[in-house]
Amino acid sequence: PNRLAYDERLKMEIARWQRYHTPLCLVVWDIDFFKKVNDQYGHQVGDKVLVQVGNQFLQHIRRADFVARFGGEEFVMLLPHTNKHSALKVTEKLRSLIEENALIVNEAALTVTVSCGITQVFKGDTHESAFERADQALYRAKELGRNQCCMG
Repeated sequence: PNRLAYDERLKMEIARWQRYHTPLCLVVWDIDFFKKVNDQYGHQVGDKVLVQVGNQFLQHIRRADFVARFGGEEFVMLLPHTNKHSALKVTEKLRSLIEENALIVNEAALTVTVSCGITQVFKGDTHESAFERADQALYRAKELGRNQCCMG
């Protein structure tokens, strides 16, 4: 799914969160050094990396969860009925799976890593404020060396 699908799902999940008061987490993902992959291997390999990462997300989340490509090498994920501690466990598992599943390029393994920022939606949040918090956590993960998940 793309950003438009994310916007629609986000509205639905926020409405559900407001009504039932169950935890909801937002995760912002970024493929580490994606520009370097495109520059070194070409955009076709970059496209394969995007597909592989997206497929790893889709294959390893619950049916109730949602993931979409947000733009460039960024993905967003909504984890309904999930508090921030559980979200950290889920994202660490996903991060590790992606790192362990190298892409084969010209008979050589290309290891891809991802970083993410996680936040739980709280009373008084708008989708913009929650996204900003998750995005800041993503930047912190990158500043701390990438290939990790940080809470915001």
